[in-house]
Amino acid sequence: MRRRSNVGASLLAKAAVAIAQGQALPPTGTTPPVFRL
Repeated sequence: MRRRSNVGASLLAKAAVAIAQGQALPPTGTTPPVFRL
């Protein structure tokens, strides 16, 4: 249970970073694997 929550938190963190990068950088037309989820 804790491992799953940790993995979920890491995924959310990666998603947040991807969103931040997407907002900071102009859209290149390619979506990162994390953003596809």
